[in-house]
Amino acid sequence: MPTKNPRVMVVLEPKLHKWLKKSAKNEGVSVSGMIRDIVRDTYMASEDVHWVREGESRLETFNPQKAVSHEDAWKE
Repeated sequence: MPTKNPRVMVVLEPKLHKWLKKSAKNEGVSVSGMIRDIVRDTYMASEDVHWVREGESRLETFNPQKAVSHEDAWKE
């Protein structure tokens, strides 16, 4: 049956494959589902790192005197 989601092939060392199968069984998911969850979690963590860096770089140029107050920002 065709699937709408792309497929990826991964080659693992035997030790890592054994851990993955055991972890998937303990979580009650398929190996494929386990890998999907690991990739998704890693993706979300990398997004968090990106936005932390972006925020830190913006803080370097932040000037409180030029900032718009909360009240002014939400005035109609």
